[in-house]
Amino acid sequence: MHRCLHIPEIFSLICTHCRRADAVALARTCRAFYEPAHDRIWAHLEDLKPLIMCMPEDLWQNSNEEDLFQDFVFQRPILPSDWSGFEKHARRVRSIASCTHSYLDRADFYSLTVSAAGRTLFPKLQEIDWSDTSSGHVADTFAFVVPFLGPHLLHVKLFARTMPIALLQLAVVVTLPARCPYLKTLAVNHYEMCMSAASASVLSTAICSFSYLESATVCDISFTAFRHLASLPTLTSLLLRLNIENFTDTDTDLLAFPALRDFCLYSSLKISSCARLIDRMGCSNLQLLDIECREGVSQGDWPALISAIHRRVPASTLTSLSIRNTTQSGLELALWDAQAEHTPQTFSDIQPLLAFPRLTFLCLEAVRGFDLDDAAVAALARALPCLRTLRIEGVSVRHNPRTTAQSLLALAEGCAHLDTLGINVDARIAPPGLGMRRTRHTALRTLHVDVSPLQDASRFARFLSGVFPCLGAVQYGRVNDYEKGWTQVQKLYRAFVDVRAEEAIFLREDAAAVACDVP
Repeated sequence: MHRCLHIPEIFSLICTHCRRADAVALARTCRAFYEPAHDRIWAHLEDLKPLIMCMPEDLWQNSNEEDLFQDFVFQRPILPSDWSGFEKHARRVRSIASCTHSYLDRADFYSLTVSAAGRTLFPKLQEIDWSDTSSGHVADTFAFVVPFLGPHLLHVKLFARTMPIALLQLAVVVTLPARCPYLKTLAVNHYEMCMSAASASVLSTAICSFSYLESATVCDISFTAFRHLASLPTLTSLLLRLNIENFTDTDTDLLAFPALRDFCLYSSLKISSCARLIDRMGCSNLQLLDIECREGVSQGDWPALISAIHRRVPASTLTSLSIRNTTQSGLELALWDAQAEHTPQTFSDIQPLLAFPRLTFLCLEAVRGFDLDDAAVAALARALPCLRTLRIEGVSVRHNPRTTAQSLLALAEGCAHLDTLGINVDARIAPPGLGMRRTRHTALRTLHVDVSPLQDASRFARFLSGVFPCLGAVQYGRVNDYEKGWTQVQKLYRAFVDVRAEEAIFLREDAAAVACDVP
């Protein structure tokens, strides 16, 4: 045996990087690999099934096939001697990825946790994902999560779908500061209707007790809790869902967030509330900003939000920006509502974003749509050359887009790495002739034109095949009068690409033949 294999850590490193099936083979064939291979096999579990199957065979039985929600049934009470097989492998478990418990009846799960009283079931458990499946009797297993919590736990994700389960969820969260003082990741998700002001207060109090958080996903916390998160030197990722107007603090000091890189804000409040919040944050290292608002907008809301981003987010770090303003019923329904009094967002509303040259991802979605022209898109293409994804979506049914195929050409020339593009264009206007300027953009794979008007499918397909020869899909809205035309563009595009490829081969062969004839 090679001398390196006399070092125990080498075996652990090998098993850490091999596939689970390979670890099983190593555990069965080599004694030296037995322990580290089993550590690899049991490190990550999807549920407790494998551990229950390590308990005595007379304890449990597979349920009949007609029971869709239950895989195991306990045949007798659990005795202290039944735990040896469970504990042997449970000590190796580092994470339980999805504890949905749909394989065990509530009564049996209760029996399992009560019998385990006083035992440390998972002494090395570092990550747990406890989800409410809302499948009848398995929906309230949050009551039994506490025995799984311990001082080594670093990552906790909890998800509830109903009000009773959300209350149980918060009861668990309250115990976390004492049971898991070194928590690095906390994700508390639930539906909006599950949160009340009292619940938000309970969650906020718990949040203020954590000092080592690196990632947090929380709902409707108080401004005091938000200020505490801002003071953490370790927090790099924050996802905040706001449905209650809790942030009424009058202090105007900036909140530091010294290490924050990713900030997602999903709110059912108005854009103006989000703008005020962003204006309070001093994000010196922010790389990703994702904002979604589902309330109606007033004139001036978008400029206020964009201006706040321009003031508070450094242009030298931001690479991904998404701002979506939709309704709870979705963007399509909003598009087809009566919007006679609404005016689209203009280029001047979003122009401050041109000061972020390192952006690789930009998504802007507005219920009112955007009123841009070719000059505006050309300016955007020149200012943001690093873009890989650009989506400017949402269009007022009262206003046809003023952007044309010329905008696509400008993006092809200015954004060499653009992979995904979503933009509304007036395809009824004839595309520009390429002439001697053979612009070929081979990076673009997806073009989404939403509800763009179209007249000559053949001409536009020819233009696309010449400028974007590597498109994998031309996507379009399914609720507009131009669906048939864009379906034709999709078909003709591939035919034009094939013809151009054949022409290129013919020209190369012809040039080679001429070269051979030259004396």
